[in-house]
Amino acid sequence: MKLVVRYLCAWPIFCLVLGLCPAQSAESASDDQELLLLVGYTRNFLHRDTIANYTESIGSPQIGLMSQLDNWLVSLSVNYKMLHHIEDNTRLNLLSIQEQTLYRLRIYHPLYLFSGGKLLYLYPSETLGIPLRKDGDLSPELGVAATLQIGLEIARHSYLNFYMDLWRGTDTKKFQGREFGITIALPLF
Repeated sequence: MKLVVRYLCAWPIFCLVLGLCPAQSAESASDDQELLLLVGYTRNFLHRDTIANYTESIGSPQIGLMSQLDNWLVSLSVNYKMLHHIEDNTRLNLLSIQEQTLYRLRIYHPLYLFSGGKLLYLYPSETLGIPLRKDGDLSPELGVAATLQIGLEIARHSYLNFYMDLWRGTDTKKFQGREFGITIALPLF
Protein backbone atom coordinates (compact mmCIF):
# COMPACT_ATOMS: atom_id res chain seq x y z
CA MET A 1 0.00 0.00 0.00
CA LYS A 2 2.84 2.41 0.81
CA LEU A 3 4.29 1.81 -2.66
CA VAL A 4 0.96 2.73 -4.26
CA VAL A 5 0.73 5.95 -2.20
CA ARG A 6 4.32 6.88 -3.11
CA TYR A 7 3.60 6.26 -6.80
CA LEU A 8 0.42 8.32 -6.71
CA CYS A 9 2.25 11.15 -4.91
CA ALA A 10 5.19 11.09 -7.35
CA TRP A 11 3.21 10.87 -10.60
CA PRO A 12 1.94 14.50 -10.72
CA ILE A 13 5.38 15.85 -9.78
CA PHE A 14 6.96 13.73 -12.52
CA CYS A 15 4.46 15.05 -15.07
CA LEU A 16 5.09 18.65 -13.98
CA VAL A 17 8.84 18.15 -14.44
CA LEU A 18 8.20 16.77 -17.91
CA GLY A 19 6.10 19.85 -18.61
CA LEU A 20 8.96 22.09 -17.47
CA CYS A 21 11.67 20.15 -19.33
CA PRO A 22 10.13 18.60 -22.46
CA ALA A 23 12.36 16.22 -24.41
CA GLN A 24 11.47 17.95 -27.66
CA SER A 25 13.01 21.20 -28.82
CA ALA A 26 10.95 24.38 -28.44
CA GLU A 27 10.32 24.53 -32.22
CA SER A 28 8.99 20.97 -32.45
CA ALA A 29 7.08 20.89 -29.17
CA SER A 30 3.42 19.98 -29.39
CA ASP A 31 0.89 22.78 -29.28
CA ASP A 32 -1.08 20.69 -26.81
CA GLN A 33 1.67 20.69 -24.14
CA GLU A 34 1.64 23.73 -21.87
CA LEU A 35 2.76 24.76 -18.41
CA LEU A 36 0.09 26.89 -16.73
CA LEU A 37 0.01 29.14 -13.67
CA LEU A 38 -3.05 28.35 -11.54
CA VAL A 39 -4.54 31.09 -9.36
CA GLY A 40 -7.89 30.87 -7.60
CA TYR A 41 -10.18 31.31 -4.62
CA THR A 42 -11.67 28.42 -2.61
CA ARG A 43 -14.40 28.05 -0.02
CA ASN A 44 -15.05 24.95 2.14
CA PHE A 45 -18.28 23.58 3.56
CA LEU A 46 -17.81 20.90 6.19
CA HIS A 47 -19.36 17.44 6.41
CA ARG A 48 -21.64 16.74 9.37
CA ASP A 49 -18.97 14.74 11.25
CA THR A 50 -16.56 17.68 11.05
CA ILE A 51 -19.28 20.19 11.96
CA ALA A 52 -19.54 18.57 15.41
CA ASN A 53 -16.20 20.21 16.33
CA TYR A 54 -15.56 22.95 13.76
CA THR A 55 -17.37 25.58 11.71
CA GLU A 56 -16.40 27.00 8.34
CA SER A 57 -14.48 30.20 8.08
CA ILE A 58 -13.75 32.49 5.18
CA GLY A 59 -12.40 31.25 1.86
CA SER A 60 -8.75 31.30 0.89
CA PRO A 61 -6.56 31.94 -2.15
CA GLN A 62 -5.01 29.09 -4.11
CA ILE A 63 -1.83 29.09 -6.21
CA GLY A 64 -0.13 26.35 -8.19
CA LEU A 65 1.31 25.00 -11.42
CA MET A 66 -0.54 22.92 -13.97
CA SER A 67 0.88 20.90 -16.85
CA GLN A 68 -1.31 20.11 -19.83
CA LEU A 69 -0.58 17.31 -22.26
CA ASP A 70 -3.30 16.59 -24.80
CA ASN A 71 -6.46 15.95 -22.76
CA TRP A 72 -4.72 15.32 -19.42
CA LEU A 73 -3.96 18.01 -16.86
CA VAL A 74 -1.76 17.51 -13.81
CA SER A 75 -1.33 20.16 -11.13
CA LEU A 76 0.39 20.87 -7.86
CA SER A 77 -1.20 23.63 -5.76
CA VAL A 78 -1.38 25.07 -2.25
CA ASN A 79 -4.22 26.62 -0.27
CA TYR A 80 -5.62 26.76 3.25
CA LYS A 81 -8.81 25.25 4.60
CA MET A 82 -9.66 27.65 7.44
CA LEU A 83 -11.85 26.38 10.30
CA HIS A 84 -13.02 27.68 13.68
CA HIS A 85 -13.08 25.36 16.70
CA ILE A 86 -16.52 25.52 18.31
CA GLU A 87 -15.53 24.99 21.95
CA ASP A 88 -12.69 27.47 22.41
CA ASN A 89 -13.31 29.71 19.35
CA THR A 90 -9.75 29.31 18.06
CA ARG A 91 -8.90 29.21 14.39
CA LEU A 92 -7.44 26.13 12.75
CA ASN A 93 -5.73 26.50 9.38
CA LEU A 94 -5.29 23.30 7.41
CA LEU A 95 -2.47 23.87 4.94
CA SER A 96 -3.50 21.79 1.94
CA ILE A 97 -0.86 20.77 -0.59
CA GLN A 98 -2.75 19.20 -3.48
CA GLU A 99 -1.70 17.00 -6.37
CA GLN A 100 -4.44 16.78 -8.97
CA THR A 101 -4.94 14.73 -12.14
CA LEU A 102 -7.78 15.70 -14.48
CA TYR A 103 -9.14 14.47 -17.79
CA ARG A 104 -10.50 17.13 -20.14
CA LEU A 105 -13.66 16.39 -22.11
CA ARG A 106 -14.87 18.90 -24.67
CA ILE A 107 -18.58 19.60 -24.31
CA TYR A 108 -18.84 22.33 -26.93
CA HIS A 109 -15.98 24.70 -27.67
CA PRO A 110 -15.10 26.77 -25.56
CA LEU A 111 -16.85 24.80 -22.77
CA TYR A 112 -15.03 21.81 -21.19
CA LEU A 113 -15.74 19.29 -18.44
CA PHE A 114 -12.82 18.21 -16.24
CA SER A 115 -13.00 15.27 -13.85
CA GLY A 116 -10.44 13.45 -11.77
CA GLY A 117 -8.95 13.06 -8.34
CA LYS A 118 -6.67 14.76 -5.87
CA LEU A 119 -4.20 13.68 -3.22
CA LEU A 120 -4.04 16.10 -0.31
CA TYR A 121 -1.46 16.64 2.40
CA LEU A 122 -3.30 18.34 5.27
CA TYR A 123 -1.07 20.09 7.80
CA PRO A 124 -2.87 21.63 10.82
CA SER A 125 -1.29 25.00 11.56
CA GLU A 126 -1.96 27.73 14.09
CA THR A 127 -0.62 30.43 11.76
CA LEU A 128 -1.19 31.54 8.20
CA GLY A 129 2.16 31.80 6.48
CA ILE A 130 5.75 31.00 7.23
CA PRO A 131 7.02 29.77 9.63
CA LEU A 132 4.30 27.19 10.11
CA ARG A 133 3.44 26.42 13.74
CA LYS A 134 1.82 23.01 14.03
CA ASP A 135 -1.37 22.77 16.04
CA GLY A 136 -0.36 20.75 19.10
CA ASP A 137 -3.46 18.55 19.31
CA LEU A 138 -3.66 17.42 15.69
CA SER A 139 -1.31 15.52 13.42
CA PRO A 140 -0.79 15.96 9.68
CA GLU A 141 -2.63 13.52 7.47
CA LEU A 142 -3.11 12.47 3.89
CA GLY A 143 -6.40 13.08 2.18
CA VAL A 144 -8.18 12.28 -1.06
CA ALA A 145 -10.72 14.16 -3.13
CA ALA A 146 -12.91 13.62 -6.16
CA THR A 147 -13.24 16.70 -8.32
CA LEU A 148 -15.57 17.89 -11.06
CA GLN A 149 -14.92 21.12 -12.95
CA ILE A 150 -16.55 23.16 -15.67
CA GLY A 151 -14.01 25.18 -17.64
CA LEU A 152 -14.32 27.95 -20.15
CA GLU A 153 -11.38 28.44 -22.53
CA ILE A 154 -11.00 32.22 -22.47
CA ALA A 155 -7.90 32.26 -24.71
CA ARG A 156 -5.62 29.64 -26.22
CA HIS A 157 -4.76 27.24 -23.36
CA SER A 158 -6.17 29.66 -20.76
CA TYR A 159 -9.10 28.47 -18.68
CA LEU A 160 -11.58 29.90 -16.22
CA ASN A 161 -12.72 26.95 -14.07
CA PHE A 162 -15.52 26.48 -11.57
CA TYR A 163 -15.09 23.36 -9.47
CA MET A 164 -16.43 21.23 -6.67
CA ASP A 165 -14.36 18.75 -4.61
CA LEU A 166 -15.52 16.13 -2.15
CA TRP A 167 -12.54 15.74 0.17
CA ARG A 168 -11.63 13.90 3.36
CA GLY A 169 -8.64 12.99 5.45
CA THR A 170 -7.76 9.30 5.35
CA ASP A 171 -6.24 8.89 8.84
CA THR A 172 -9.21 10.17 10.84
CA LYS A 173 -12.76 11.26 10.18
CA LYS A 174 -12.11 14.65 11.76
CA PHE A 175 -11.78 16.53 8.49
CA GLN A 176 -14.08 16.11 5.52
CA GLY A 177 -16.18 18.38 3.41
CA ARG A 178 -16.95 20.00 0.09
CA GLU A 179 -14.80 22.64 -1.52
CA PHE A 180 -16.09 25.05 -4.14
CA GLY A 181 -13.79 27.34 -6.04
CA ILE A 182 -12.96 29.38 -9.06
CA THR A 183 -9.56 29.25 -10.72
CA ILE A 184 -7.89 30.77 -13.72
CA ALA A 185 -5.09 28.94 -15.51
CA LEU A 186 -2.75 31.00 -17.70
CA PRO A 187 0.25 29.83 -19.77
CA LEU A 188 3.66 30.62 -18.28
CA PHE A 189 5.60 30.38 -21.53
